[in-house]
Amino acid sequence: MTSAPRGVLLLTQASTWRGSVASFRKIAVGLARAGIPVTLQVGGGEAAAPLVAAGLAVRVHRYPGSGLGSALDLAQQVRALDVATIIVDTPRDLRVAMLAKLRASHRVVYRYNLSSRADHDDLVTRALLRRVHGVVFQSEAIRAAFHAAHPTVTPAREWLIPNGYGAEAFEVAPDLVAGVRAGIAVPEGVPLIVVSAALALSKGFDLVFAAMSRLPTAHLLVVGDGEDADLIRSLAAPLGDRVTFAGALSPDETRAALAAADVVVHGAEREIFPNVIAEAMALARPVVAINSWGTPEVVGEAGVLVPPGDAAAMAAAVGALLADPARRAALGAAAAERIRDRFPLERMERGYLEVVRGEA
Repeated sequence: MTSAPRGVLLLTQASTWRGSVASFRKIAVGLARAGIPVTLQVGGGEAAAPLVAAGLAVRVHRYPGSGLGSALDLAQQVRALDVATIIVDTPRDLRVAMLAKLRASHRVVYRYNLSSRADHDDLVTRALLRRVHGVVFQSEAIRAAFHAAHPTVTPAREWLIPNGYGAEAFEVAPDLVAGVRAGIAVPEGVPLIVVSAALALSKGFDLVFAAMSRLPTAHLLVVGDGEDADLIRSLAAPLGDRVTFAGALSPDETRAALAAADVVVHGAEREIFPNVIAEAMALARPVVAINSWGTPEVVGEAGVLVPPGDAAAMAAAVGALLADPARRAALGAAAAERIRDRFPLERMERGYLEVVRGEA
């Protein structure tokens, strides 16, 4: 008689909907489809709501730190859920999951994440990296960064698993798209530029605003919220009423905002695998982004890449696209084709099945 498969816990301290939670949702759905019990633990209800709506088992609990109390709570969950593998994506969750092994039996897989953090240069984290079951890299860029930063650390296993996109990524409700301009009172004929990112300085909003100052006829829609929201709003003040802050939107509303854009821009330099760029590309939107880290691996030739820190280049790229509807359409079509061909959801699902089954 075949025994029931042991479970997987996806652990993140994220309290709002963002790229890591969106990726964990895809991982959970794929594993559940394969018959593997999956639970997600997130740090807040805003992150949990879309996961619950997808029919996933979700626990909302934000650890105050990475000490023994947090580890004991996690170990209790591991035993109660019969968890074989915990997948984490932050240094704090890595420490909690590894410390929990003192009271529970599970493997820890680290989905290596450095977009807005300094490298893991503390001795404890470096020691833990030598003891994890394996490390997942979302792009060749972050894998190279890992090995450059940790030349003496060789994970027992490592996998390259980019984000994947299924059929739903290429569709959005027309009524939601039609309502975007009306909702922010931007008339037809006024170019609409959209940036969707956590409101954090690391996302390059200063660059985007500087580029917008050179595009006086365009309107900028900012989707997202975050720790630096007040500061970022103050940086946008010189743009006056040419910028609208929509705040945090639902996943469907965010995709509608992207689909309504004439051009999607992204100013962050340090991106492992910029999910929002891939989402915009899947929706056949032309993108202008930064030529650094993992972004070129996503965009390829199906978008426009500009040098880091060069507001004039970003403005020129956006302006050229706004002046050429045919090129926008051609880039958008190429973008959707690239996401469909290079980053299918099935590839991502197969990758994580290998991870939880312990295959190298």
